[in-house]
Amino acid sequence: MNNIETFNLISYLEQGNAFLEKSYLFRGFKFILAFYLILMAVAMILMLYRLVKYDYWKVLMSGSELPNVKGRMQLTWEKSVERLESSNPNKWKAAILELSSMLNEILGIVGYEGVLLGERLEHIQTHQLENIAEVIEANKVKNLIVQDDEFVLTKEEAKRVAEVFGRALRLLEAIE
Repeated sequence: MNNIETFNLISYLEQGNAFLEKSYLFRGFKFILAFYLILMAVAMILMLYRLVKYDYWKVLMSGSELPNVKGRMQLTWEKSVERLESSNPNKWKAAILELSSMLNEILGIVGYEGVLLGERLEHIQTHQLENIAEVIEANKVKNLIVQDDEFVLTKEEAKRVAEVFGRALRLLEAIE
C-alpha cells in the first residue's frame, strides 16, 4: 500500500510538472525570478567592490574610530563654550579655531578626503550634513581669523560660528 501511494504522488508531480512546462504564466514567472536573481548577484558584487575599494571593510571589522574620540571632543567643546563666555576676543578666536579643528578631525575620521577643513567640506552634500552651507560660511570666518591679524570678531559672531560648528559636530555625533 505504501508503494502505491508513493507511485501516485510521483505521477501527480509528473503531471503537474508537464502542465507547468506548457504554461506561459509559469515561464514568465521563472524568467522574472531568474532576472531578479541576476540583479541581486550584481548588487552583491558591487557592494563587495565598494567595501574593498573604499576601505569600508576595515571599519566594519574593527569598528569606527569615532567612539574613541567622543569623550575628548565633548571636553574640548565644553572648554570652547567656556572661552566664549570670557570678555577677551582672543579667547573667542581660540575657541573658533579649536572647534574648526575638531570638525576637521571628525570629518577626517569619517573618511572625507582633504587635509584642510575647506577641502573636506567641498566633498559634503546637503543630505550628508544638513547645515553644510552654514558650516562653509563659518569656515570663512575661521579663515579670516587665521589670515587677518586685525580681524575684529564680535562676541555674537563668535557664538553664532561656534553654534554652527557645534550643530555640525552634534549631527556627526561627535558631541552631545
